[in-house]
Amino acid sequence: MFKEITIIGLGLIGSSIARDVKALEIAEKIIGVDTSEDNGVFLRDEEKVIDEFYNNVSQLKQISGLVILASSPASFAEIMQKISSKISTGTLIMDIGSVKTAAIAAIAPLVPAGSFYIPAHPIAGSHKSGAQAGIYDLFKNKRVILTPTSLSFATQKASQFWEKLGAKIEIMEAEKHDRIYAHVSHLPQLIAYASNKLLPKDESDFLRLAKSNPALWQDICLNNREMIISGLQNYLHILSHIITELRTGENIGENQTGDISLAIQVFPRLAASCLISTIDLCEKKYGIPLARYAGTGFASIAAPAMQPPEKDLEIISKNWQEVVELLTRFENEIRNICLALQENNSEKVQDWFTQATSSLQ
Repeated sequence: MFKEITIIGLGLIGSSIARDVKALEIAEKIIGVDTSEDNGVFLRDEEKVIDEFYNNVSQLKQISGLVILASSPASFAEIMQKISSKISTGTLIMDIGSVKTAAIAAIAPLVPAGSFYIPAHPIAGSHKSGAQAGIYDLFKNKRVILTPTSLSFATQKASQFWEKLGAKIEIMEAEKHDRIYAHVSHLPQLIAYASNKLLPKDESDFLRLAKSNPALWQDICLNNREMIISGLQNYLHILSHIITELRTGENIGENQTGDISLAIQVFPRLAASCLISTIDLCEKKYGIPLARYAGTGFASIAAPAMQPPEKDLEIISKNWQEVVELLTRFENEIRNICLALQENNSEKVQDWFTQATSSLQ
């Protein structure tokens, strides 16, 4: 399809794209750029899936064919400023960031005349990161969402590229995309991080997302802050209602057990139930069927709510004070990140993520 493809950012997604492009012979030459020398050397010398490697975009000469921005979304504008003058006429530019409105605002003004920009979001990945986490066929049968500002042959070309990687294409407006993924991806991620400070560090799937790269996620949250704030506010409203009901409900049993370990046991169900109710509110308000876009991350957080409730209801009744204490601490964690995002305070957001993941370091 292309004489050459330049991939800027060789982490999980970028390296997986490189593996597919190499194996499927989609390009004659693959150029990789990454600030990590280890990522580049691994892919060039050990995996042999890229032909050239540079650790700085300033080292690139002429850029043609296809260029994929697979780096941190915070770097998009800076990268485009450095490479815009080097992009040849007819070049297709794509980013793979998970927030599209912010990506378009950063990239589109810097796209040179005669080249084309198609925002893309492959719904594939893992809590793992780095070039060694990438795999061949990562995108097979996965959804890739394109959010072009207008339809053109470049949209068709971008679709063909992802289809060759085995993906299923869907096209939608950037705002709709960002609302959907604020609820089915970004909100579950924040729930996992907030829960990580309260629960034992076991291997449960509920906490799997808390192992994700916090730097990436604080960037995502700041870029999609308005949509995420809306979801967090609804989530907090539902959570606060549950806490109030437990404190004042007439059917609560006496605190006969007083076992915090049992409160911890039922906590995932309650956190998951609040998420499902939040999704339901969004679906009803905007008429968007969110469930069809939910991936494994959402499933990890939502799954506890699908278990038979009888045993958990008894535990909650006999240990309601401990449950309320745990939920109140959780509510404070969620409220703190919501307030930091409302203030658009990057330092507070970073501090929140640092504290949420400190036990994992």
